[in-house]
Amino acid sequence: MKLRQIILILFALVLISVLGAETIWVVNSQSRTLSRIDTDNAQAENNFAVLGNSPNKLAVSEDALWVVNSGDNSIQKIDPVSGQTLANYLVEVGSNPWDMVLHEGFGYISGLFTGKIYKMDLDTGEVVASVYAGVAPEGMAIYNEKLYAVCSGDYMLDHAGSALVVIELDSFSIVHDIEMPANPQYVVVHEENIHVSCTGNWADISGQIVILDEDADIITTFELGRTPGNIWFNPEGVAFVADSSGDAMYSYYFDGFEAEALSAPAFSASDICGSDQFIALLLPNWGDNGTVEVYDEDFIPWGSYTVGMMPSDIKIWAEPVSISDEVAPAAIFGVYPNPVHQSGMLKLEGEMFGETTVSIFNLRGQLVKKNMLRQNDRNLDISGLNSGIYFYQVNDGKSRASGKFIVINS
Repeated sequence: MKLRQIILILFALVLISVLGAETIWVVNSQSRTLSRIDTDNAQAENNFAVLGNSPNKLAVSEDALWVVNSGDNSIQKIDPVSGQTLANYLVEVGSNPWDMVLHEGFGYISGLFTGKIYKMDLDTGEVVASVYAGVAPEGMAIYNEKLYAVCSGDYMLDHAGSALVVIELDSFSIVHDIEMPANPQYVVVHEENIHVSCTGNWADISGQIVILDEDADIITTFELGRTPGNIWFNPEGVAFVADSSGDAMYSYYFDGFEAEALSAPAFSASDICGSDQFIALLLPNWGDNGTVEVYDEDFIPWGSYTVGMMPSDIKIWAEPVSISDEVAPAAIFGVYPNPVHQSGMLKLEGEMFGETTVSIFNLRGQLVKKNMLRQNDRNLDISGLNSGIYFYQVNDGKSRASGKFIVINS
């Protein structure tokens, strides 16, 4: 075996061992550092890498970390093992890059001051194309060979010019330009739908969520909280939304036709991300070091980590699951339909042995319902439950199981 091959194999093994199954990265804007949180070992390294001027957002690939340094008009490429800077790539002088997304060897960067979306070759750092998108483009997402970018508009004119722009990646040209409510800052794709978070003007214009189909036709628009920010979906399809001011957190569920605001957990976050195993909330603690609060899928605390000052972005690296990994056994019990309407009937499914107790808890862990079922009885009493997320625990004397379900308005 050649020396080069041996080195590459050793590097891959080191990379896997260092990144682990769940690694959280945090950009600390004022500290100009990158924090690395190892959730397996419950350790935070707050000076993992030194960043450029006004670092804002982060993109993560298998072999590199890409930091958007707004003040330097550049993209900083960082080794995810050593934290060393591998390169600094200029976007455009005066561009004030805001966000970056990765796709098939290219990085797509939004230029807040120039109004452009840039296409950068990740191997060379060369900007190979750009297109004018609108006033102050910020967040982006890619789906089905299209790039969805939100333009936050002119903040001096109550964010006039707020829009969602759709760019076809092959031709790198705009195919749709849709007017949005004030100050759209984040866009997320979930189950073929485009979710846009419009923050409002932090004063008399409330924030809204806009949901569109893949062809950029608006399905629904609704108000959600005061200043909604980034959106994260849990495995059950429930959306959790951070508050751009860091003062609250919101939640909603979209069934493909209608969206409904849910009762969110009583937490605060300026940004949010998660995986199949946990959810991470970023708290800015204005004027002091920020905090990352980690919870499991049932919002049971996993850990709290202090990061640098003025954290501006949080991302998770989740190790891909190998096809040889052991598959967890399916739950013994389940409930259906899920979600269930307030006026509907929730039923228990699974093999029961004698009398079975089904306890229902709200997000605060408070017992709100208790059902005693006989062997042929499957109906669960959900009368009086408000719309929101609930957890159930099943005990039939031989087996125990737990899960969650969603109640939506009829």
